[in-house]
Amino acid sequence: MGLFDLFKKERENKNMSKGIQIHACANGKFIKLSQVGDGVFSEGILGQGFAIEPKSGIIYSPADALVTNVVESKHAIGMLINNSVELLIHVGIDTVLLNGKGFEVLVSEKQNVKEGEPILKADLDFIANSGYKCTVINVFTDIPENTEIKIFDNLSNVSANDILAEITIK
Repeated sequence: MGLFDLFKKERENKNMSKGIQIHACANGKFIKLSQVGDGVFSEGILGQGFAIEPKSGIIYSPADALVTNVVESKHAIGMLINNSVELLIHVGIDTVLLNGKGFEVLVSEKQNVKEGEPILKADLDFIANSGYKCTVINVFTDIPENTEIKIFDNLSNVSANDILAEITIK
């Protein structure tokens, strides 16, 4: 390998995107998406992802992102990560039926957020006492071609700064 081959290899490495880390959006117990009590999510119909049984009601942005959608019932937020990967953060199972009660959205559509920034507050006691599960579901709903998402599903209890997934755009 000659000197010019080293420069070529360095250029190739710079042209490949580095992995984008996706952090836990809540403190709690990690759950594989297949174990979520809602078939739309657990069967992967909306995409791949993971979930957290939260210990507190503060939901954080899992990465630097653009808020693309705040659902009217306040229980879900859509985000665009790295201008390419769409992520849906959905709080609770069937909590759309609460019509926004028990939720306080801390961001707005078209707002840029930083990883770790609080984006939503959920009153977990209210949600549970209303008969709903509080599971926080993270689903990658639109993934461009040549994109790989690796989910680190060997975790149990997670904190908001723990890395749960990595996106690599090739």
